[in-house]
Amino acid sequence: MKFGSKIFVIKTEQMTKADYIRSQLAKGKTLKEISKEKFDGKKIYDSEVRRLLPSEFTDGVETKASLKSKKKDGVKRSPALIDLSASEAKAFIDDVFLKIINVKSISDLQSIEQTLQGDFDEIKYPRIQYSILRKEAHDLIQGGVFNSDFSIKQDVLAEQNALTRILYSVIWKRGDLAKIKHLVRGILNSGEELTSQDEALVFYQFGKHMQDKQSEPIIDQHTLRAFKVYESNDEKQIATFQKWSSLTKKDKEAMQSYKSWMLNNTLPEKLKKEMDYGYYIDRILFLAGKRIKVSRKLQ
Repeated sequence: MKFGSKIFVIKTEQMTKADYIRSQLAKGKTLKEISKEKFDGKKIYDSEVRRLLPSEFTDGVETKASLKSKKKDGVKRSPALIDLSASEAKAFIDDVFLKIINVKSISDLQSIEQTLQGDFDEIKYPRIQYSILRKEAHDLIQGGVFNSDFSIKQDVLAEQNALTRILYSVIWKRGDLAKIKHLVRGILNSGEELTSQDEALVFYQFGKHMQDKQSEPIIDQHTLRAFKVYESNDEKQIATFQKWSSLTKKDKEAMQSYKSWMLNNTLPEKLKKEMDYGYYIDRILFLAGKRIKVSRKLQ
């Protein structure tokens, strides 16, 4: 009886603390602010919030930060979110992929995206409505625009139109000139495997995508993180994926597996014939992969 009473007291205290935390969230306080407070004379720790309120990861409770998550200058701000544990990340990603493979239309994919926390920033990443053909890249090479390594020749820039020079100036200012050659290589090698490329894999793959949007998906750290977690059943491995933030040559096999999944998954053939259906899947997995990344700074 004494042992049973002890259990009852602990359970009651936990539920009361959970209710307290929820009440503070409802008042617009952030989890960081709540963790500085005390409950029943004892400090509230983030780890206790994880244990007491696992549903906070997906139930859409608004924090002070999320209440401020409104459009500002056309950009949507994402709310502060709690990091997911490996098991929670796995369950979340499996659910996302299950929804994807059961869609029947583009509108179904758009509906999945709307259920995810966070917003795809269409101001920063507007949809690209054009392709860059391999022939166009070859024409630039033949025209003497590129050096032998596909970097841009400095002496030809003065001959280019104003828009080209403006875009080049932005790339120069950001220190990203070296990335151009990888994108060009991707355009030229679209349809081939990643065997010959060991660096700048995101830009290389993006070049491949720009030449063939149907067969070559966009791949970055977030989309590949989501796919890696989907493929794994090892929680330690999943925890590692959650901390992972850049693609290296060790990830080429996973990138190839993801491309194979995109082309050979169980989506209806009618949907696969839709132009850029992969664009909508990329948006979903970008948000999902970003959601499960750990060490996110709380607002």
